[in-house]
Amino acid sequence: MEKRLITLSGPSCVGKGPLTAAVKKFRPDIKFVKLAVTKSKQSRNHIPRPDEQDVWDNRSCWQSEEQIKALKDNDRYIVGNCYAFSQAVDLDMIVNSSEQTILMEMYYALVPQLLGSQRLKNIKIETVFLSPISKQELEFFNSCGIDIYSAIKSLMAAKQYQRAVFHKRTIDRNFLQDIKTRIDDSVCELGSAKNFKYVIVNHDGEGSPNWNRLADGTFTTPPVGDAKLAVESLAKILSGD
Repeated sequence: MEKRLITLSGPSCVGKGPLTAAVKKFRPDIKFVKLAVTKSKQSRNHIPRPDEQDVWDNRSCWQSEEQIKALKDNDRYIVGNCYAFSQAVDLDMIVNSSEQTILMEMYYALVPQLLGSQRLKNIKIETVFLSPISKQELEFFNSCGIDIYSAIKSLMAAKQYQRAVFHKRTIDRNFLQDIKTRIDDSVCELGSAKNFKYVIVNHDGEGSPNWNRLADGTFTTPPVGDAKLAVESLAKILSGD
């Protein structure tokens, strides 16, 4: 059986985290492993979100900005920037995985580097983009004379606020600056969706009650609404259907 790597990208707060967690919990029939992209602790201002506490000291998941930048000269890693902070992908971790189906959440700008990697030449890579808005909705906004860039930023601002409330996050100056960067970048991210093999539309952002998930990552019941449909779509892709 050919080893497969499925990458999942999409704007900040679109729901990638709860989506992959829900597939893992509620579709035990689908065998896959989720591998982590190494992220910078500075991107969280050294304060993990409630559902990140358990892996905060796992070096495969989180390192300092300086530690990640030091990996740039090692061809085992792909290193890039995400919202002005460094991230790294351990290619050997993918190649040496015992599971045949691998899932990784990944910032969209890292995907082209991954696709061009010689280390992964024997692995089938399929790219998935999680979008907070459909092509039809964008076309409708345009036909109404609504500025699409402003509409996207407004949509993502609402999702960021919803997640901040969900995580009981203190909204200070540093937090607002980080959120502004993420919101501004969402326009570029959505523009890249056409380069992905699959696009899943999901209106339920990370703080949406439709995930039926507590702030610490615990699910109370299976997701409903768009969250449920997104779970079903990703499950089909992971199963090869």
